[in-house]
Amino acid sequence: MDYQRMQRVMNIFFNLFNLKILFVSILSANLTPEIKDQKLTFLKMTKITLKQSAIMMIALVIFGFSCGGGKDTIQKGKILEESLAYGEAAKVYKNVYTKSKTKPERAEAAYRAAEAYYKADNFKDAEKWFRTAIKQEHKDPLIGYYIGRIEMLNEHYEQAIVEFNNYKKSNPDDSLADVMIAGSEQALKWKKDKPKYRIENCKVINTRYFDYAPAYYKKDQVLFTTDRPGGNGTKKYPWTSGGFSDLYSTTINLKTAQMKPPVILKGKINSPYNDGSCQADKKGKVYLTICNGRDGKEKRCKIYSCEDNGKEYAAPELLNFNNDSLYQCTDPSISPDGETLYFVSEMDGGIGGLDIWFARYNKKTKDWGEPVNCGPTINTIKDEVYPWVHDDGSLFFASNGHPGMGGMDIFYSAGVGKEWTKPKNMKWPINTGGDDFALICDKTKETGYFTSNRPGGKGGDDIYRFYLLPMEICLVGKVTGCVDHQPIPNATVTINNSINNEVLTIKTDAKGEYKTKCNLKPNAEYSLYAQKREDLYIDSKVEEVSTMGIEVSTTLRQDFCLDELPVDKYFNVPGIYYDLDSARIRPDAALILDSLIGILNKYPKITIELGSHTDCRATYDYNINLSQRRADSAVDYLIRNGIEKERLVAKGYGETYLVNDCACEKEKGMEPSIKCTDTEHQANRRTTVKVTGKAFISKLPPKKPAKEAPKGKTPKARK
Repeated sequence: MDYQRMQRVMNIFFNLFNLKILFVSILSANLTPEIKDQKLTFLKMTKITLKQSAIMMIALVIFGFSCGGGKDTIQKGKILEESLAYGEAAKVYKNVYTKSKTKPERAEAAYRAAEAYYKADNFKDAEKWFRTAIKQEHKDPLIGYYIGRIEMLNEHYEQAIVEFNNYKKSNPDDSLADVMIAGSEQALKWKKDKPKYRIENCKVINTRYFDYAPAYYKKDQVLFTTDRPGGNGTKKYPWTSGGFSDLYSTTINLKTAQMKPPVILKGKINSPYNDGSCQADKKGKVYLTICNGRDGKEKRCKIYSCEDNGKEYAAPELLNFNNDSLYQCTDPSISPDGETLYFVSEMDGGIGGLDIWFARYNKKTKDWGEPVNCGPTINTIKDEVYPWVHDDGSLFFASNGHPGMGGMDIFYSAGVGKEWTKPKNMKWPINTGGDDFALICDKTKETGYFTSNRPGGKGGDDIYRFYLLPMEICLVGKVTGCVDHQPIPNATVTINNSINNEVLTIKTDAKGEYKTKCNLKPNAEYSLYAQKREDLYIDSKVEEVSTMGIEVSTTLRQDFCLDELPVDKYFNVPGIYYDLDSARIRPDAALILDSLIGILNKYPKITIELGSHTDCRATYDYNINLSQRRADSAVDYLIRNGIEKERLVAKGYGETYLVNDCACEKEKGMEPSIKCTDTEHQANRRTTVKVTGKAFISKLPPKKPAKEAPKGKTPKARK
């Protein structure tokens, strides 16, 4: 049984009359939404139903009823609620509702029945009666909020968002509703994602009782808290009708993760009363929570330390910062260096109901310093509990104040002391609509244990094991034509990663689709492109796909379209330029011709025409001759570098096709442009390319394909 739950019940025993006042105030409609929600959370966390109610309390209630008559009234229901008999209280309110002849009383009875069911975790009937209260025109503005919370706890997140948004219309300043909306929106997304972890119930150690708060101990043991029968106490805990809680241990097979049946810890660590919720330091010292003291008479939970002398545990020693009269301290967690102790308390100076605090060990005085609040990044206006510090300093904890999936969710943050990063939710399936808390994990953070009351368990709280599933990152896509958008089968998709430059090639199927094996590397950048050169498609542009930050199995998508090489259409090849009155291949033009060689090698079936041009200076006939020499020199360059001459045609066009208005002769109504700059004339001294055919068959023996230069890099010019 959870110590926060246990301590709240214990405080009731010692403060019965104050409790009556507290419950009456909680039921008051004058409380603000935030305060009222916190107090209902306070009650809900006790998780004590009628079945668990204390024999002594029931006796008190029966005595009260014998003095006050047996007629069902609102006041009788209140007394039952004060006794934690929520189920019986709900029945009383239902009877009042049925027999009442006034609408205001029916509305009040319906509302109180709903609250009683809510406190008893009977959310189905709670929702029914909250909606009945609405029909009876009950005016409490929190009804919509409660219905939204119920929908979250039942994991009906879409409906929860609707309810919270409706509630916000009349309560726009309620920040808690915003937190719940954010949590519901996140939960919808998380449950659609592939799970990151596999969750297993630790059936060997769980019972129908409360089994919770695992803690690593030594090399191959896990300690945990349980209130099962057979513990160190011989009496029944009167407020639960169950046993007092004790610390047990289980030994784990480090290879198979199998657990052995648990045994109770020997020595003086367990008293006849409530003990548990512990963590151990590297030397084996155990820090634990004890809620009734060694004699069962103390009012509040406190933190103790306990030494293992090799055979059994010594008597626990009280830590100096505890205060019996002002506040409780629970859920200790020691830092890896043993010098900082994190714990939970409601002491003054906090931010919410239960906050996470820390105290530092003073080696000179050999005691703990004044507790310090971990601050508003970790703590909220609601409850933060069960801190645990990983070897790398990360803080794991449970909260119902940060956006979550329903009840308590598990979060983690990096930092130390009061300085922390924004907490991250562990997401589904570790978190659910129920209460999930008290997580511990190994050095890799890939496996560990936590506590949950999710459906399907063996008892009130169960301990679960989680382990990281192999993360599968897949890449899929489709290759189509850019113009007709028809699928292109048998196209090749080439993929290169940024980690080791490994190249992967995949062929598209009959539908033009491709899919990689789901083994893409996490935190990598991938470049990829598609091609089908045998059918004279132009390679696609290079696309980038990133797996950076991906934490769960994911399928990425990248589609491509391919353009066909144009036939009988001229296109400029930028960069094949000539000097004035010269046919010499310049070094810059050689670079471009080398690229053209690469294209011709990629597409061995095409034939081309190289058309060369001049500017307007000199006579028409001279320019025709000059351009032909330029075309011939370009063709000769390609032939010298391995291109078959039968694939090439050289054609000189002189000044026939100017790219600008730099004409020298006056014709067709144009004035001669004798004022053009050298740069403008240079633009006309060029070579163009036209694909003339797509069916060339080489007569040369086949050559081994040359290794392509990486995409985006320009090959060096041939000398």
